[in-house]
Amino acid sequence: MRGQAGEVAAAITAETIGQLPSTPGLAGDALLSGAFQEARRRILAHAEQEPEHSKLGAVATAIRLEDDGRFLAVAHVGDTRGYLLTQKGPKRLTNDHVAPVPGRKPAVARDLGRSELPA
Repeated sequence: MRGQAGEVAAAITAETIGQLPSTPGLAGDALLSGAFQEARRRILAHAEQEPEHSKLGAVATAIRLEDDGRFLAVAHVGDTRGYLLTQKGPKRLTNDHVAPVPGRKPAVARDLGRSELPA
């Protein structure tokens, strides 16, 4: 059931981010932050309607290029990673939001759904 809930949360997140306007000149960081907050709100609303999805959560990384590629906005939560490909090779843009778990691999410490998001 958890895998199915993760797919639902991922679909809600992708749909929400996909609804962002492509209008140039808008503050990309504010748009991405707002989209992540809205995705979280929608995920929580879905989980409230579907009790079997009470632990619904999604990880995401979104990057928005603006001003003909001169401005890059990044929003990130969880353990997905964002990279910028440069002539020198990939440059990591994000840090994983994970916590150590004794005897197991690290667990996601922040996601869209179960965790509070900073502004």
